[in-house]
Amino acid sequence: MTCTCCNRSVTMIDHGSFNYVDDIGKSVLPTQSASNEKHPDVKERFYLLPVKFATPFPCGTTPKVSVAIACADQNQSKNFRVYAKAVNVTNTGFNVKYVTWADSDSYGYGALWIATFTPSCC
Repeated sequence: MTCTCCNRSVTMIDHGSFNYVDDIGKSVLPTQSASNEKHPDVKERFYLLPVKFATPFPCGTTPKVSVAIACADQNQSKNFRVYAKAVNVTNTGFNVKYVTWADSDSYGYGALWIATFTPSCC
């Protein structure tokens, strides 16, 4: 379906999934660290994984992206602390940011994502 005023698709959608899990129990993800925004004394470890859209969204637009964790490989003797979110979103792609902290021992993750865009005139 196209918009009558701008002749663009009313809603554009892209989606995907992927796994970054190691089979031998060692982290394969490049780790970075930073202080937690709400609790500066707690160090977070995070991984940025790039995602490129199959078809870019219109120039000058930023789609809405939702991310969900699909699987996780964690050390079972440690606490399970993790969240994932989309960062650095552009019309061509984004990064999935997986975050863990404290004594959590993470080996890998998998995620599902969906990106949508609706023109403001619609």
